[in-house]
Amino acid sequence: MNNRQFQIRQKQHQYDLLKPVNMSNLAPRQGFYLIMNISVQVIAGVNCKIARCLWKHNESEDFDLDFHVTIQLKSLEGIHAIGPKHKLTGYLLKSVIHIMKANVVAIKEERVFYVEWDLLNNAMSFPTGSFNDDNEHDNELSAAIANSTDEDIELINAIHAQLDMNDEVMQAILRQEDNELEEYDATNQWIFTLQAQNLEHNK
Repeated sequence: MNNRQFQIRQKQHQYDLLKPVNMSNLAPRQGFYLIMNISVQVIAGVNCKIARCLWKHNESEDFDLDFHVTIQLKSLEGIHAIGPKHKLTGYLLKSVIHIMKANVVAIKEERVFYVEWDLLNNAMSFPTGSFNDDNEHDNELSAAIANSTDEDIELINAIHAQLDMNDEVMQAILRQEDNELEEYDATNQWIFTLQAQNLEHNK
């Protein structure tokens, strides 16, 4: 593995660690997203805007043109989201979204996905401090956006769906292990009860 591949894997690992608990891989998480492409897809019977983005964790970092992520924007519109929701109806290409908080919280004994976010810049402008002011970076960004297609997003979503399925399988395995442990404890308790009864009977 060369150094560039290692850097991408490290960034992917960092991004994965920020995934909100019990949410899908499409859930937005903390950081800065530069939107490269948007499509509308049906998820769980609901039309959702799906954005392919460049991502960085901290504002002081540069966007890595080789590291792309895909998120759904529906969570930014929900009743448990705080941000300029009206701006989501506008032209978002090359806009930067800052997710300050993205986590599952308990509200009135109900677990909900809470998102706090902001739109840092107007559409068609570059994020301050993220790119150098030269034509080379502008051209690289334009090329990255031009090469971002709906087919790419469909492939990424298919991969995410497989990852989600793997998560569900793992959760099922854990539930099975929990059930087996409960049965084991119940059996032991039953044995202890019989032994106590036998000891009492033999006195």
